[in-house]
Amino acid sequence: MRRVIFHVGPEKTGSTLVQAYFDLNQDEIRDAGGKRVAFFGPAAVRDSGLLSEAQTIVGGGQGPIPGLASLLSQAGDASTVIVSHESLFGHPDTAGFYGSEGGRRTLIHRMIAGSAECGEFVFYYKQPHKLIESYYRHHVMHGGKLAPMDYLERVPLLKMSFVEFKEDLESLAGADRVKMLDARIQDADAFFRRFCAALDLVIEKHALAVPAQTNKSWSALKTELSRIANAKMAPAERSGWLRAMAAIPLGESSDAPMVPRIVTDLVERVYRDEHQKLMSQLADKIPESVS
Repeated sequence: MRRVIFHVGPEKTGSTLVQAYFDLNQDEIRDAGGKRVAFFGPAAVRDSGLLSEAQTIVGGGQGPIPGLASLLSQAGDASTVIVSHESLFGHPDTAGFYGSEGGRRTLIHRMIAGSAECGEFVFYYKQPHKLIESYYRHHVMHGGKLAPMDYLERVPLLKMSFVEFKEDLESLAGADRVKMLDARIQDADAFFRRFCAALDLVIEKHALAVPAQTNKSWSALKTELSRIANAKMAPAERSGWLRAMAAIPLGESSDAPMVPRIVTDLVERVYRDEHQKLMSQLADKIPESVS
């Protein structure tokens, strides 16, 4: 039985960190049944055509979605396939351009109908990037003088959930074939404190408390992560780039070298935990027929 996980979000910066994590740890990543996990991140989703196809439908248009079949065909013998893009189902915080709930419903129907060989679908939606950006941009730019929790109420965690589609989807795909994995931040306070503690270590390690330096570094971080996300790099190439950049001593020639150090630290400290949590949640859903 093949499981398809639609990992909708976080935004591009966060998606690139998730992509980097899978690239750097792909040989170790297995589902709870011990089988290989295939991960298709932002670049793969875009290049397959699925992104443009999906956004057309979300916006009210018509048409097939061969991009999904293309990705599934590349997954080989993987029993778990993760399709990840921050805008795959539109963006819940933006009206108009990114479509409607009706369009999202239609798209999900098309995805299920177009992947009949898949035994289970898991819709996994999470958006920690708003927390990351808010804390990084504001807390460290003020020299670490402001309490991290001051920003929690300013951050819109999530405004969209697929749970309301459950009955409709089950009637289309068959009972228990579609799983709604509620991966929203359940304990926002605990998550935010854990993330801030990890990021504080990175800030302290690289002496990023100087506002001007930090602001410049954040700009470089977003630029570099966007470049990686949009580059047509093979996993080995992207992995090699990250490792090579992480080996450059901090502060040489420009602020760019501190970017990959932040990336690799965040991947290690944050997304390893997130991946383990996801696999743990999925472990409870593996049917007895899967060895």
